[in-house]
Amino acid sequence: MAKQNEGERIKQAANETAIVVEDALRSIASNIGDIFQSAITQGDTMAKTLAKDIQGNLNNLTKTTTLLAQTQEKANKGALTYRDLTKEIESRNVKIQTLKNQIAIAERTGIGNAKALKQELAQIEAYNEEIENSLKEQYNYSKNINKAMGLTGVILGSVEKITRKLGLSGLDDVFGRAKDAAQLKAKALADAGKNTGSLTSKVKVLGAGLKGLAAGLKEMFKPEILIGGLIAGIGKLFNYIKKGYNEGRQAAERISEENTQMARSLGLAQGAASKLASSVAGMGPTVAASKQSVTALYQAMGSTEKLSANTLKVFVKLNTFAGMSADSLAKFQAFAKLSGQEAGTMVTNMANTALQVIKTNKLAISQKKLLEDTAAQSNTIKLQFRAQPQELLKAVAQSKKLGLELSKVEDIANGLLNIEDSIAAEMEAELLTGKELNLEKAREAALNNDSKTLMAEIAKNYGSIEEFGKLNRVQQDAFARSIGMSRDGLSDMLMEAGKINQHKVI
Repeated sequence: MAKQNEGERIKQAANETAIVVEDALRSIASNIGDIFQSAITQGDTMAKTLAKDIQGNLNNLTKTTTLLAQTQEKANKGALTYRDLTKEIESRNVKIQTLKNQIAIAERTGIGNAKALKQELAQIEAYNEEIENSLKEQYNYSKNINKAMGLTGVILGSVEKITRKLGLSGLDDVFGRAKDAAQLKAKALADAGKNTGSLTSKVKVLGAGLKGLAAGLKEMFKPEILIGGLIAGIGKLFNYIKKGYNEGRQAAERISEENTQMARSLGLAQGAASKLASSVAGMGPTVAASKQSVTALYQAMGSTEKLSANTLKVFVKLNTFAGMSADSLAKFQAFAKLSGQEAGTMVTNMANTALQVIKTNKLAISQKKLLEDTAAQSNTIKLQFRAQPQELLKAVAQSKKLGLELSKVEDIANGLLNIEDSIAAEMEAELLTGKELNLEKAREAALNNDSKTLMAEIAKNYGSIEEFGKLNRVQQDAFARSIGMSRDGLSDMLMEAGKINQHKVI
C-alpha cells in the first residue's frame, strides 16, 4: 500500500473533522431548540427571539465541511495566508462569544434550562477547537508550499498580472499555467515531507515553472509568427528566468564544493560537514563567510569537539562581524571549559563588561582589543580568575589603564616578593627622590595573587609622567627599581598609560 502523502493526510483529517463537527453541531442545535421549546410554545416572545438568534449563530458555525473544503483548496495552491487563518478563527470566536452572551441573557431571564445550555456551549467550544486545529494545519501546509515557490512564484505571478493588464491575449494564460506547474512541484515536495525552504527545492520548483512556460509558449506561438517586439520581450523574460535557474544551480554546486572543502579541512564525513554548514547559515554576513569562520574556529581549537548552538552563533558573529580572530575565540572556549561555563554566554557577558569598563574608565581602547588581550593571558593568570571570567577582563582593563600588560604585573609581583631587595630599593628611592613610598600593601597583594589591589597600590606610588620627568636619571632608575621595573620599562608604562587614558576609543 502506497504511503499517504502529507497533502492527502491533511485533507482527509480535515474532511473527517468537518463531518464529525458539523454532525455534532447540528445535534447541539437540535438540543438547544428542545431546551427553548417549552417557552416558545407558551408564546414567550423573548424566548422566540433568543431561540432564533441562537439558531442563526449555530447554523453559521455548523458549516464546517464547506469551510474546510475551501481552505484546503487554497492551501493546496500555497494561497492560504495567515490573514485568512486569523480571519476565520476570529469570525468563529465572535459567533461563539455572541452565543455565550445570548445564553447568559436566557439564564438571567429564566428562559429554558440554563445549566443544559451551558453544557451544550461547552461542547460547541470543544468542537470549535478541533476546527481551529485543522485550519492551522492547513495553513502550515500552505506555508511549506509557499517556501518552495519562493521567487519563482513572485516572478511568474507578477508577469501573469502584467500581461493581463497589457492586454497580451493568451500570454497571461501561459504564465498562469507556468505558475500552476511550479505550484504542483512545490505541492509534491510538501506532500513528500521535503525541506521546502532549501535551495534544492527552490531550484526544482523553478525548473518545473520553466518547463511549463516553455510548453505554453510552444503551444501558443508557431515559429513563423514569433516576430517583432513580442518575441524579443518573451526572449528577454525567458533568459532572465533561465539566468535565475542557472545561478541557483551554480549556487548549489558552490555550496556542495564548500561543504566538501570544510569536510576535508576538519576531517569530518561529508554528511557531518553539510549538517554543520547548515547549522551556521545566517549567522555571518554570508553563508560562505559563516562556513569559513566555523572552519577557522575548529582548526584553531585543534579538534572537532561539538560547540553548543549558542557558542557557535556568538563565535561566528564575533569572528565575521567584529573581526575577532579564530585563535582568540578558541582560547575563550578553552577558558570556558576551565571555568565550567558555556562559552557563548561567558564571552557575551565579557563583551558587555568590556564595553561598560571602557565607557566608565574612558579608556582609549576598542572592545575587540580588550577582549583579544584578555583571551591572550597566560594559563597561570587564567587559573587565578577561572571562577570569575569577567573579573579577569576588568583586571586586564585596569592594567591597560596603568599602561601595563597583565603579564608585566606578574613580573612586578615577583620583584616585590624578593622582600630584602625590594625594601632596600624602596628606601633608596625615598632617599634619592624625597618621595615617601609605601609598598607594604602591594607586597601583601602580590603574595595573595590579588592583581587588582596590587595594581591599585602601584598606581598610588609611581606618580604621574610629569613627576617622573622632573627626576634625574639616577632618581628615575631608583624609583623604577622600587616597584620592580627598569627605568625604560617605567617610562614605557607611563607613556602607554597616557595614550590609553586619552578619553576616546580608538
